[in-house]
Amino acid sequence: MRVETGAHFATGDATLSEEDKPLLDDFAKAVSSNRSDALITVEGFADPSGSTANNRRLGLHRAEAVRDYLVSSGGLAANQVRAVSYGEDKNRLVRAGATGDAGHDNRRVSLVVDYAGVSAAPATASM
Repeated sequence: MRVETGAHFATGDATLSEEDKPLLDDFAKAVSSNRSDALITVEGFADPSGSTANNRRLGLHRAEAVRDYLVSSGGLAANQVRAVSYGEDKNRLVRAGATGDAGHDNRRVSLVVDYAGVSAAPATASM
């Protein structure tokens, strides 16, 4: 499962906005209620307005801000949520080359459920 619009950020900023917290709360609640053993990856992104290195760092700070929120307020275990950055990777931009107001969709995090646990393991045949 992937949530593409986990949170959006201002240019050059990694501060989580109050308007994004309800969606993150709902996400954490759904994971806790339905797949408490899930592994979540928070992917951080930036628009192409800064240097590649700076955008990679900024994407990571954004992902870490959301990860920290999901752990501290959402009740997910720290070892259950990881943060990665894709910075301004061109194949992951929502709006190619867009910066400023137009690049808002590029300055985001996505939430990915990488492992949904084992609900029902297949039976193994004995020989």
